[in-house]
Amino acid sequence: MTEKRSLNSLVIYPDIEPGVIDNAMIIRCILEYGPTEEAGRLFAEEGVHLDEAQVVRLEFQNILRIDHLWMLKSLRKLTLAHNLIEKIENLDQLTGLNELDLSFNKIEKIENLDKLVNLEILTLFHNRIRKLENMELLEKLLVFSIGDNIIEDYKEMAYLRRFRFLRSVSFKGNPCCDDPMAYQFIKSALTRVTYLDYKIVTEAEREDGRALFRGVLRKLDEADEKSENERLAKEDYEARVKFYALSFVEYLSGPELLEAMFEKDPDGSLLLKMGGELNGFFEQPAIRGDNLLYTSCSKYQYKEQYVETMAGLVEFALEAYNARQYEIKLFKDLVNDALEESVKKSKEIIIEYENKKRPLVNEMQEFINRFTTKQATIEELEPLIVDLGETFNEVLYHLWKSLMTIEMQLYEQCEVMMDRDLMMNLVAQSSDNHMRFIDGREDLLMTRANNWRDELVQGTNDNEVKRNRDRILEINYYIDNQREEWTDMQMGLTEIVDPETVALLGDDF
Repeated sequence: MTEKRSLNSLVIYPDIEPGVIDNAMIIRCILEYGPTEEAGRLFAEEGVHLDEAQVVRLEFQNILRIDHLWMLKSLRKLTLAHNLIEKIENLDQLTGLNELDLSFNKIEKIENLDKLVNLEILTLFHNRIRKLENMELLEKLLVFSIGDNIIEDYKEMAYLRRFRFLRSVSFKGNPCCDDPMAYQFIKSALTRVTYLDYKIVTEAEREDGRALFRGVLRKLDEADEKSENERLAKEDYEARVKFYALSFVEYLSGPELLEAMFEKDPDGSLLLKMGGELNGFFEQPAIRGDNLLYTSCSKYQYKEQYVETMAGLVEFALEAYNARQYEIKLFKDLVNDALEESVKKSKEIIIEYENKKRPLVNEMQEFINRFTTKQATIEELEPLIVDLGETFNEVLYHLWKSLMTIEMQLYEQCEVMMDRDLMMNLVAQSSDNHMRFIDGREDLLMTRANNWRDELVQGTNDNEVKRNRDRILEINYYIDNQREEWTDMQMGLTEIVDPETVALLGDDF
């Protein structure tokens, strides 16, 4: 019985040295698959600019590892088919990629595609993939090929329901395709997919599958509804963040900033662990692994006050944004009014110029007619023509002066409003004055607060030291006093007992 050989083993020969992606390989392949004949010759003479390449095909190169593609900043289509690639990696820089072909390789896991958010066509045909995963961010996916892999459970294909724009899926050749129910499930589960293995999915075929998998599909619909609500909520949140960014207060409308400050604050976390009334000012901490999480607590005074304060700040910022938009509109209206006034004055000056020019042109035409009809010689007309030319130049100079005066006046007016450095200096000076005042007040507040804290802590410490010393002295004094009392009692006893008895008792007295 002959050993079954994979297609890779047929097209890639073991005696060929493994390929490494470098500039030379990329340029060679671009030229090989680029324009042909005269166009190709001119293309080669002009040189290959890797940062401008939009299509690169690196096929049948025995490539073991994806690497050295970061310079292809304009790349839209990348083909790495028929190689020896085992891992998807080093594609983060290709954010503009629309089409990626990794078919006929040895890839075992779908991974490292998060940055390819513009990907529309993904081909993973004939690899070693068992599971659909790590594609959540490929929201623009339109065509997906996962045929001839080793997916054993056809319900894995339900993963593709998340892609709203997915229209074509290639699935044939996986082990689970041997199950007659596989295609019925896929056709009923992937309701947005129009083509399955390059064949149109009919509504009747979908209905047949729905009848068989009604319970499973109901659960999938419920999960999809939850995911869709989460997606819409996320989009709404991101839209609000984008809107708040116009007022420079993004992530300040809720507790995000506060939670971010405490997230990596070991000192604050240690304070919260002290318990008691302190936890009433923030949420109580709960340990899960190495992360500090915050759970519910009966009172959140500090957090509530923070959110309330930030809400006021956001409201103020939005009001300021609206006022700023109104001011910008006024500014643009002023500029437009100035431009319109300038155009109006210029037109009036042009009309005046045309009125002055018309008799001069008529007079010049009269001189030309007299010369052409031989009523006067050029010598006779020369002084008249010179005088007329001087008059025309004076009129023309007056026109230039008037138009330039209007333009310079307009420019000077706009320059005051549009001079970035001047405006920035004015704003900076005003801001500096305000910030110096605020900083001074803040410094005073912080100094007083720090002094109060230091005095409180130091005073408490000093009192504790003094109390400790007094207590030690008191204890020693009490012990000495007790010892003296006992000794006095013994001494009193010696006055009753005769000396010989005392001598016999020895140390007991």
